[in-house]
Amino acid sequence: METMGADRIRILGRGLDTLILNIYPTDNQGDIINGRLPELLEQELNLYKERAQQLDEEVPTRWVFEGETLFMKDKGGSHFKWILTCNQFSLAVSRGIKVSLWGQVRFSSEYLWKWNGNPTKGISDVLLFLTSIFGDDIAFQPGEVHIALDFTGWDIGSARVKEHFIHRATQTSAIPETVDAATVIAGPEQVIERWKRITGLPFGKHTSAVSCLIYDKTHEIKYHSREKGWFHDLWAAQVGGDGKPLWDGESPVWRIEFRFKRPALHEFDLENVYQVLDRLPDLWAYAAGHVGGVDGLPDGWLRYVVPSSEDINRSRWPVHPCWRVIQGAFLAPAPATLDLQPLQRQCKRKENMRRALAAVAGYASTTEAWRRGYADEQEIHQPDIEPDISETFHFLYENVLAYLEETGREFSKIVQKKRLVYRLAASAA
Repeated sequence: METMGADRIRILGRGLDTLILNIYPTDNQGDIINGRLPELLEQELNLYKERAQQLDEEVPTRWVFEGETLFMKDKGGSHFKWILTCNQFSLAVSRGIKVSLWGQVRFSSEYLWKWNGNPTKGISDVLLFLTSIFGDDIAFQPGEVHIALDFTGWDIGSARVKEHFIHRATQTSAIPETVDAATVIAGPEQVIERWKRITGLPFGKHTSAVSCLIYDKTHEIKYHSREKGWFHDLWAAQVGGDGKPLWDGESPVWRIEFRFKRPALHEFDLENVYQVLDRLPDLWAYAAGHVGGVDGLPDGWLRYVVPSSEDINRSRWPVHPCWRVIQGAFLAPAPATLDLQPLQRQCKRKENMRRALAAVAGYASTTEAWRRGYADEQEIHQPDIEPDISETFHFLYENVLAYLEETGREFSKIVQKKRLVYRLAASAA
């Protein structure tokens, strides 16, 4: 890897991967004030939560965003009494008693990527929708931002990560022109491996103002997030100047994800979401470093360097050519866009159907294993033959139908409820 040229690196995607906004009440001038959640809204939220707790499951509310019903969870979260969810975002709501914070909205990765790296309209649509819940006198403050870059052609898993990656010990200070050796840390917090191959490298604590996670995205999709297989379509859509695909469909695609929490965003004077969107390249440059550095000196919160035997100060070691490509990723032309929404639906449907069939196969085999003894108890003659799946499903059909009749349940109504639960249909509460 160390002898590999940077010209082999191909940028396949970039943009926001996570966005959390704090919701505050404001006065007529738009200044944040202390104030409790409106009483009528609190009463309505309580009714939904009580119903969810009675049924021990999420229940639909009257709020619908882009044709999708928001559901109320039966439990709250840290500092928040009510949690509402849909595929595009989750909304945590508090009473605003001890602090003026009314809630937090967390945009899903799927929703942010749907806008192909330019989610301004999508975010604006959600914020406008939230005024229908909280009213017009609210402000949205950036609470946490994750910026991601997907690339291929540089197998970080074979890099000398412990020796050549360095990052700052101080997270939110302004970019200095020089960095003392004592302020940098060599290597990641840990090395995550699978089958003796590196798959993840975290830098900085997850609770720190600034942190980073570098990981094999293809590995993560294959083993943990199959429903995100639509990323393959996005990567495959990227072509070079010669018109040829930048990704061969098999090589590992790595992701670098920088995470900025509220203290860092405050330090950078980012007080609204549109400032964040305008300054994504600046945030990336702070985290990965400027191409060429400040006044020609290497900078950046994290970088991959080339060791120098002539200088024991690691902070002055030159940036590796591959990392220079990473530094300039948000300055290059944006990757090709793609209509991701139908691909996202298709991947989610395919993965959920795969899981459902796996569950059915498991339950069917369990049923067949117990069926012989069950038949004996019912004095039903069963010939001594090998299990036949068609016989198993015939048995299931007859007995499930009998169970539904006995309990007074209708299959069509159960399916309709499932479609609501799995966000496949909208319904007012």
